[in-house]
Amino acid sequence: MTTLPCCWYLPQLCRRMEDWKVVKTLNKRHTSTKKAPPDLTRLAASKDQASISQVRYAHDPVPKLPQYIRDLPFGFPRTLFEQNTALLQNAVKLFPREAHLPFRCIDAVYENRYWRASLDASLKVLELIANDRSSSDIEVDNGVTLARLAQKELRPGTEDRFNRATTYMYPFGTKERTELLAAMMVMQFLFDGKFQERSYPPIPPAEYQVYWLANLLW
Repeated sequence: MTTLPCCWYLPQLCRRMEDWKVVKTLNKRHTSTKKAPPDLTRLAASKDQASISQVRYAHDPVPKLPQYIRDLPFGFPRTLFEQNTALLQNAVKLFPREAHLPFRCIDAVYENRYWRASLDASLKVLELIANDRSSSDIEVDNGVTLARLAQKELRPGTEDRFNRATTYMYPFGTKERTELLAAMMVMQFLFDGKFQERSYPPIPPAEYQVYWLANLLW
């Protein structure tokens, strides 16, 4: 199971499922606008269909394309990695535009072939953290800890959230490397989530411009 990103970064991955549009909804919208409905059988070559994760959600960041934006993709960057057949063996090439998914960037993307191992590694780390009773995890506002955030991420639908980032961000990794990266991504998202859960006092209006500019430059 997975969520296919549009313009990478992965978009940015959305943590709330209600912010994503289900493929069935996309079917209705495409029908109403006389566009071809999603056809996931065209997402990958027939020989790779069994190796890709199932797409259940697709997010369209620009549902109504402005006239000044041309819906013309550019080719996937051609680099030396494509000459490395060992790396390419770890990835599957996806064609979201061919599958009529809302994708207006490049003509193709890659997914790691070991996405199942990546998901299993993510879930294992989440379960370990969720069951951790260590006193070293200092609470922030409202008792938020890494364990509590991990428990929250283990709710139904976890396979369609940030756990899928690794397979798209690092599509050419070996199985072992992908599993390590997946564990690292869990820690990254949990620490980031712990920081964002913290509440801050309101910013005085006089200081808002300076605060906004500082964050923009940062």
